[in-house]
Amino acid sequence: MVRPCFRGAERFRVMARLKMKTWMGFVIALSFLQSGYCQCPGCASDEICNNATSTCDCDLSLYTRSAVPPTPRLECLSGNMSLTISRCQLEKDHYDYSGLHLWDSSCRGVADITNSNATIIVRSELMANACGNQVSVNGSHVIFSNVLIIPGRVLRSGIVTRNNVTFSFSCAYHTTTLAALGTPVHVTPLPKEVSVPDVAGDLEPEMKLFKDKEFVIPFGVSETFPVDETLNVTII
Repeated sequence: MVRPCFRGAERFRVMARLKMKTWMGFVIALSFLQSGYCQCPGCASDEICNNATSTCDCDLSLYTRSAVPPTPRLECLSGNMSLTISRCQLEKDHYDYSGLHLWDSSCRGVADITNSNATIIVRSELMANACGNQVSVNGSHVIFSNVLIIPGRVLRSGIVTRNNVTFSFSCAYHTTTLAALGTPVHVTPLPKEVSVPDVAGDLEPEMKLFKDKEFVIPFGVSETFPVDETLNVTII
């Protein structure tokens, strides 16, 4: 290998350039780290990246503390009821956003980003008893009701900063809409008085559903069936 031969002044200049490049590289790397570089997932517009934990934290400077929690936005969808609420506003108001749940405490909220802001979304299927749903019928509509529970934050010292808050909500669906959407419908036979001409008194007929054309195998109380399935009905 042939080594380059430098004279005194030239060798000094080369060594100086090498040291300068090394020093500049160190300065650039240091300034890059100090500029807030972190490996966070995509943060919402109201979040900032936490360099220590590489997570997205709420930028609480964007919010003003309120005496009451934010009102969730309710959507009555084809297959479920959905509640969306601001995660950062809950944190600013000293509520425990990680503990949001419906009447059934196993149905908890999931962190999401809605319209570029950090949110918590809680969903419940349109089924009786799903997530604690209560179902009622008023003749033309089926009404699904539930409760959203927002727990207050408890400090490490054991001090409770807020009381728990509950939001009652419900979604009403027309029975024909539920059938068109393929949603399981719980059919309960209700007696109805029918007047028969030339016959004294009234009759109270009872409707029953059967799986077979021979009317031997009835549907159970909580069974569901596809919308396009043929139903065998008897009125006694």
